[in-house]
Amino acid sequence: FSEPMFDPAASMMVVQVFCVIHAFTFYVLAAIFDERRRAEQALRETNAQLEMRVQDRTVQLEATSDRLRAQRDRYQAAIRSSGHVLYDTDLRTGHVIYGGDCERILGYTPEELEGDASKWRALVTSPSIEPCWTINMTAKVRPHSSMRYFARSPKSILRAT
Repeated sequence: FSEPMFDPAASMMVVQVFCVIHAFTFYVLAAIFDERRRAEQALRETNAQLEMRVQDRTVQLEATSDRLRAQRDRYQAAIRSSGHVLYDTDLRTGHVIYGGDCERILGYTPEELEGDASKWRALVTSPSIEPCWTINMTAKVRPHSSMRYFARSPKSILRAT
């Protein structure tokens, strides 16, 4: 009977190739994991910076909002106490916003008047209103104008200037 042939040099070569392949595989995996760890760390740092920027911007926006709210409240109080009606028309959309003592002077709340200009036009009577209205609505820059007109009120007809 014969014994199997065993070549120690060939066996050692197989073991060495096996070790090299595994060492290379571990090296590649370590590089991939290290790259991922660095990317995750960079992502965490960027996220933390972004969170700080969002918090800073939120504080700035809240402060600006508070200032604007206070200015709006002072402005509305000044308009109401002046005894006048103020309105502003957005020439692009035709939307009109009213302020002041609309209810006392005109008999309507600002909310009842706001919207497109047709609400105001339905209340106003004057032979000179159409030419002025046409000039104001077609001009790119509104000329400063003043006119007398009458506005219909739920209670009576009021003269306004």
